[in-house]
Amino acid sequence: INMLRESCRAIAASLRVGDTVSMVEWDVDNTWTLGGYAVSGPDDPTLLAAIDALGPGGGTNLYGGLDSGYELAQQVFDIDKLNRLVLISDGGANAGITDIDLIAENAAYGGSDGIYLVGVGVGNGHVYNDLLMDQVTDAGKGAAVFVPDEGEAWKVFHQDFVNTMGLAARNVQVELTMPPGFEIVKFSGEEYSGDPKEIEPQHIAPNDDMVFFQQIETCAPELASDDAQITVRATWEDISTFETKELVQSYSFAELLAADDKQLLEGAAIVATTDALKLIKSQGLVNAQPSIDAAFLAIDEAKLAQPGDPDLAELEAVLMALSN
Repeated sequence: INMLRESCRAIAASLRVGDTVSMVEWDVDNTWTLGGYAVSGPDDPTLLAAIDALGPGGGTNLYGGLDSGYELAQQVFDIDKLNRLVLISDGGANAGITDIDLIAENAAYGGSDGIYLVGVGVGNGHVYNDLLMDQVTDAGKGAAVFVPDEGEAWKVFHQDFVNTMGLAARNVQVELTMPPGFEIVKFSGEEYSGDPKEIEPQHIAPNDDMVFFQQIETCAPELASDDAQITVRATWEDISTFETKELVQSYSFAELLAADDKQLLEGAAIVATTDALKLIKSQGLVNAQPSIDAAFLAIDEAKLAQPGDPDLAELEAVLMALSN
């Protein structure tokens, strides 16, 4: 409950005059604490008082809370503003309908109206149900973040407020066209397919990066000449008009092989770190040690190419904190 309050306080500190806030307590009653309240600016006293009054209410009816939250959000919807539903939870779902398909259906309903979902995990990281929250926020087209302490709450919801709550592009898809004979043998993302209809588009926040770190091979090496082309096509929708936009860029093999490898090395470090973190969570530190060592090695190689890079420093700090 302390991290819930601190996350809300950080959000309150980031608001401006004219912003409106609603609050639903998603216990078994789903009480509407605030409805379309216009704040006076950062740290609005009425909002802070409502945050301080938050407390545990027994059950955690996630389905009912989402349903009630979207109902209230639609009542106060403002087409000229960014509309966000922020779900703060330990990832548990009980005392209600817990079927993930029904929860995701509610989240997607809001997304279709331009009310996007941010999922905030709080509590003990060892028992936090990240799978549930990831699925809900994937359907709700918003970010999923975990807040283990006060510092992270203020980083996510104050320092990085725009990145967490904002939106830069809707329904982003990336298409890669390779020369004949090539295929993907290892892929770092969630999914890929030769049929774009099988891939769930993603919404992208300001300053977001999409990392595609993949291995490819060919059964026709004679076609992999210096002038063979690889084409990347990105499509997305404008956040206000929903107009479809497109950007296409082609590179020859010669250009790619001669290019700076800084981003490639950083991508390798990111993927190695995420692989290590997954193993730490699922198998524990001892069993994950080989992956942890590989991640540190990948980070060191990337740091040689980009000394002082803050993202690499953060990856290293996270691994060191978990390893000690």
